[in-house]
Amino acid sequence: MRVSIFKLVLAKSITALSVYVSNDNLKLCESINYIVEFFNLMNAPVKKNNSIYMFVKDITLDGGCERVVVNMVNEFIKHYSYVHILSNFQSNLEINYKIDDQVKIHYLHPNISLHEWEKKHIFSILFKITFIHNFVYSLCFTSKLYRYIRKSNPMKYQAIVMFHGYQTAWYKKSGIKLVGVDHSNFPYDKTNLKNKLGKLKFWIESFMNRKLDIVTCLTNAEIDYWRLLGRPIFIMPNFVSIIPEIIPSFESRSNKIISMGRMNTNQKGFDLLIHAFAKIAHKIPNWELEIYGNGHFKSKYNYIIKKLNIQNQVKIKDFTKNPQEIFLSTSIFVLCSRSEGFGLVLAEAMACGMAAIAYENTGPNAIIKNNYSGILVPNGNEEILCKKLIMLIRNTKFRKEISIKSRKNVIKNFSPNIIIGKWIEIFDLI
Repeated sequence: MRVSIFKLVLAKSITALSVYVSNDNLKLCESINYIVEFFNLMNAPVKKNNSIYMFVKDITLDGGCERVVVNMVNEFIKHYSYVHILSNFQSNLEINYKIDDQVKIHYLHPNISLHEWEKKHIFSILFKITFIHNFVYSLCFTSKLYRYIRKSNPMKYQAIVMFHGYQTAWYKKSGIKLVGVDHSNFPYDKTNLKNKLGKLKFWIESFMNRKLDIVTCLTNAEIDYWRLLGRPIFIMPNFVSIIPEIIPSFESRSNKIISMGRMNTNQKGFDLLIHAFAKIAHKIPNWELEIYGNGHFKSKYNYIIKKLNIQNQVKIKDFTKNPQEIFLSTSIFVLCSRSEGFGLVLAEAMACGMAAIAYENTGPNAIIKNNYSGILVPNGNEEILCKKLIMLIRNTKFRKEISIKSRKNVIKNFSPNIIIGKWIEIFDLI
């Protein structure tokens, strides 16, 4: 197909030369465009014929996992001819993040959320039993998944299925490679691996993932545990999809501290951040804290703010589809997660030139070099967090230095071309 396009454009380019001889200026301009098009095609990368399928629980949610999946498909479609999102459920009619038009989206269970589906399912009681939950869940989507792959891949190109969050197929089919993609900390109970009962529990919980061709994790912090799955393991961090070439000056940024994330659980620690800010609010009256996100914990956070009487300086704002606009106009980003596998939003803020403070966690520890490209605080230590925030606000020279270094660090380690290049190398191996 590519060759036939070349022939067509080349023929039009040859016509352009004859038009030039005839001195027809109008047609000459049109023909020059064909020549430009020809050379663009000659220089365009040849796409690989693999079919990439990104399996995710629910692409219509507004969490970090969904954003990572969208970022990945938007990059993969530049390198592979066929890229699909396979969403098991569909809680909402619209997807919160922009997806390339060439990417195909399919719902295995359309127009229903996971919660609604579990309540209606005949085996709903089994979903409450932790160690067999994954077995039952997998049994309910595997045949649908392989059926769609068969229909959407008539040329039988090599299919690569990437399971996000380790919700893995019940069984494996020949000609289809299965890849596990981690978005958090090690998901299985590792506290009792020294006794036989603990080992048995771990083996049962992780059994579904032993059929994966490869396993990826975000950092090397728990790589020894990942190796227990007995599969080839690769460290594959997330990447920042858009890194602005030019950022506003340090002096033009507003006196705002920002945090951002989902509010359907307490994991992101926004309550911890609000309580910490309340302790220092009177010392920094010209500074504000803004927290962006949606979820049923939002009302709880607003209650805490009202109870602490800091409504004038602290605002809870709705989820935004354009976080970069906020990151480019504000000064400090804070991540107080109780646990954090990576922290993509932290890396995105740093890419936009924000000075960053985070509680020590698996993810932030891999992104921030303490006191160089950001500040790491012992997890849950409110007193040190308050001291570091005050220091960062008052010491503008230091804040400017780490904001510059944080941006350089993200560009060096988490740019799309670097991470996607690693994925392509892995796909070529399997």
